[in-house]
Amino acid sequence: MSTLTEYLNLRRERLKLQAVVDIMDQKEKNLKLELVGLIRAQNGTQLMETQGELEVGVSLVQTTEPNVDNWSELIQYIKETGELDLLHKRLTASAVKQRWEEGKTLPGVSSVVKYDVKPL
Repeated sequence: MSTLTEYLNLRRERLKLQAVVDIMDQKEKNLKLELVGLIRAQNGTQLMETQGELEVGVSLVQTTEPNVDNWSELIQYIKETGELDLLHKRLTASAVKQRWEEGKTLPGVSSVVKYDVKPL
């Protein structure tokens, strides 16, 4: 079997499996949301049930996550304080490429050539 045939067969099989995994992942997320709703509706912290001789369950985990309500204010704060660690250190490739197409150069940014293959 040639490398090309092996690659295409493996890719095809992976994509089939990935489609199944994607469906399972979405179903799992939906079930988790349902469990959170059930536990919160009972004002509880966990949900338990007996399966045969085993007792299984889940516990409700509450976290506080950041949510930006005003990007302009946050960006101004970061400019004033220099607290760049509040942001991810990566570029938006599409925005950089757009500027390159407009003939702009960005200080400290270079290009790297990458190679890949894609099925025809």
